Amino acid sequence: MALSSSSAYWLRCALITFLLASPLATALAQTTYPTKPIQLVVPYPPGGSDVLPRRLVIGMAERLGQPIVVVNKPGASTQVATSYIVSAPKDGYTLYFANPGELAAGPSLFKSLPFDALADLTPITFVADAPLILVSTSELPAKTFADLTALMRSNPQALKFASYGVQSQQDVAARRFNLALGTSIPVIPYQGGAPALNAIVRNEVQLLFPTMIPSRPFIVSGQMRAYAVAFDKRVPLYPDLPTLRELGIDLVETGMFGIMGPKGIPQEVVTKIHDALVAELKKPEIKQFLDGLGIIPVGSTPEAFAARLREMTAHWAALSPKIGLEKQ
Repeated sequence: MALSSSSAYWLRCALITFLLASPLATALAQTTYPTKPIQLVVPYPPGGSDVLPRRLVIGMAERLGQPIVVVNKPGASTQVATSYIVSAPKDGYTLYFANPGELAAGPSLFKSLPFDALADLTPITFVADAPLILVSTSELPAKTFADLTALMRSNPQALKFASYGVQSQQDVAARRFNLALGTSIPVIPYQGGAPALNAIVRNEVQLLFPTMIPSRPFIVSGQMRAYAVAFDKRVPLYPDLPTLRELGIDLVETGMFGIMGPKGIPQEVVTKIHDALVAELKKPEIKQFLDGLGIIPVGSTPEAFAARLREMTAHWAALSPKIGLEKQ
C-alpha cells in the first residue's frame, strides 16, 4: 500500500529521530570528539600554579587534534572555578585542572558549598602530587630531625610555624605535625607563600611545610634547613631526604592536581581525555620537567581517582576536629 506524501514525511521524521537517539548515533558522535577547541579551567591566577597545566596541554592538544585553551578562574578557595565546571555542558569541552585536596577538604572547612564534589564532578585522572617538605630557618640549632623534635618538646615557646594563611595546606600540615608529636607550637598565618618563606629566612618564625620548588633556592643557599618530605616515598629532587614515615611520623601532605569535568561526560570522551593525558605524563621530557618542579606524576584511572577522592573526603571529616579546624 502506497503511503501518502504526508505519511511518508512523518515516517522519515520518526526514522531520523530514532537514528539520532540510537546508541549508534551516540557512538558516532563520541568517536569524533573533539571537533572544536577545549577549555581547561584552572582555579588559580595566572603565573605559578598554572605552569603545569599549560605545559601538559601542548602534547594533549596534539594528540586530540584540537587546541586546549587554559582559562584562569581564581577565587573563594577554588569554589568559583568548581561552580563554573559543575554548571558547564557535559560534552567534554569544558574541563577542570582541579585541586583534589581542596575538593576533599571543602565539606569539612565550609558550612555550605554550592556543589557536591563527589556527586557533581567526573574524575578523569589524578595527574600528580606535589609533596610538602619540612624546613626550618638555618639559625635554628637543630641540625637533625631528632634534634628538632627534641627541641619542639623541650622548648616549644622558642618556636613558631609559618603558614600560607588560616586553614591553608601549610597550616594543616603544621597542626598534624603538632598532633603527631603531642606538641602545640603556634602556627602564624601569612598572606601566601612568599611572605611565609621570607619570614623563615628572617627568623620571625622557625618552621614551615612549603612545597619543594619555592623553598629549594633557600635550602641550596643555606638559608633554610630541610629535614624530611611529607610523602610516602623519597622524591627525585631530594633523594637523600627521608620521608616523615621513615622517621616514625605518619604524615603525608601534598599539593594535588587532577583533571575533571562536570558530571555526566560520556565514558568514551572520558577515555579519550584520560589516554591523552596519561600518554603525555609518560614522555621522558615531561618526567624531567616534573622532577624539576618537585612533582610526582600519577596518571590514575578515573575509577582510582574517584576512590581516592572519596577516601580523602572521609579522611578530612575525621581529621578536622582532631586538629581544631572550624568551618567557615
